[in-house]
Amino acid sequence: MKLLSDDAEVKALAEEARLAERFSTEGLAFRGFLYPKGELLYSPLNSTEHLLFLVRGSVQMYELSPDGAKRPVASLSEGAVLGDIEFITRRPSVFFVEAAEDCVCLALSMEASRTALEGDPRFLWALLEEMADKFEQSADAGLSVAPLEEKLLQYLRQNAPDGEVRDLEPLLYQLHCGRRQLQRVLKKLCDSGALLRLGKGYYRLSGDA
Repeated sequence: MKLLSDDAEVKALAEEARLAERFSTEGLAFRGFLYPKGELLYSPLNSTEHLLFLVRGSVQMYELSPDGAKRPVASLSEGAVLGDIEFITRRPSVFFVEAAEDCVCLALSMEASRTALEGDPRFLWALLEEMADKFEQSADAGLSVAPLEEKLLQYLRQNAPDGEVRDLEPLLYQLHCGRRQLQRVLKKLCDSGALLRLGKGYYRLSGDA
């Protein structure tokens, strides 16, 4: 994590993220942080000191199974609020939140800002929307009855440029599945001719899919 010490840069980032629209409170003291890809922003092992507003980049929320495997919870991108659940519960994060790419965040100290934010209806409404979005993402896998093969093909048809995927990591969070489960499905679809394997982690829809 790197602190962005240039006040003008922090102000420009706040304007870029249109943060003023999320608050009725004025004069909040934002700080800027850069998190390199792979760094943890939150974890159950550390206390949560800041609310983070993701200005650039994306993060992945996950939990760890007893055998150490990642269980995807949500994938969040620019505009997301991190630390919302922790702000409400006053407890450390129950999930790991990892930078999926280099991330720039603006931060508010929970301790210093709590009194003002708890009396800010615009902020509380924005927080509620964020928590609802995370809940929908985490619940999606359990509510969906579509087989994983069907969900993967639908994602590639509707969301992947040219029906291609070159990085499997984002798919784990879009489809709410484990890596081994995804690899089994990819092999099955390749064997059936629905997908073409063009290289390691590189797949494309076939003309028959």
